[in-house]
Amino acid sequence: MDGYYHWELIFDIDNRNNSGHYERVIEFEKVTKESYSDLRELSLETAIKTGQKLEASASYEIYSVSASAYIDVSIASAYKTTVERQSEETITNKEKQTFLVGANSRLAVYQLIFDGPGVTYKTGIISTNPDPKANVTISCSLYAKTFLKDIDVVYSSSSVERPKNLIVDNIYHDNDINKGFQGKYVWLVPVWTNHTVSP
Repeated sequence: MDGYYHWELIFDIDNRNNSGHYERVIEFEKVTKESYSDLRELSLETAIKTGQKLEASASYEIYSVSASAYIDVSIASAYKTTVERQSEETITNKEKQTFLVGANSRLAVYQLIFDGPGVTYKTGIISTNPDPKANVTISCSLYAKTFLKDIDVVYSSSSVERPKNLIVDNIYHDNDINKGFQGKYVWLVPVWTNHTVSP
């Protein structure tokens, strides 16, 4: 998925008809918008468009996110927290900066903005001579969530035949739920599925 840097005009002051300088104090916003749901949805759409094999009845989440090229540290951090917290939030900070427009001159000031899948960032980078920035490719790794489908009851005459991945008893610290009673060893084994509905 592509993320784009672009410059947004904050102000343009034409002082060419004045012999004195002009001072301008501007207040601009640094805004970070994070949307895990947008990032997840775009990741799934991209996976489908690029021919990735996804099960229709599975529910997918984002495991990790990375960028292919230079990306601002704050943007990288926003992606990291968006995935870790599965966040939906907007953070706004205001900053002030003073500009001096010389006599008989003109001054245009721009703010660097990043628009990417799931993250929009109005940076604190201000410029009077904005240079073009390369696009960034954002990659997400997806995983299918697992759900408890069933619990199998497994009987055995020997403790050596204990199944793997059984349910652990955290109170009595014994996995044999028939311990202390006569009869066979009895274990509970979870059955997991990636399907959100029964096939």
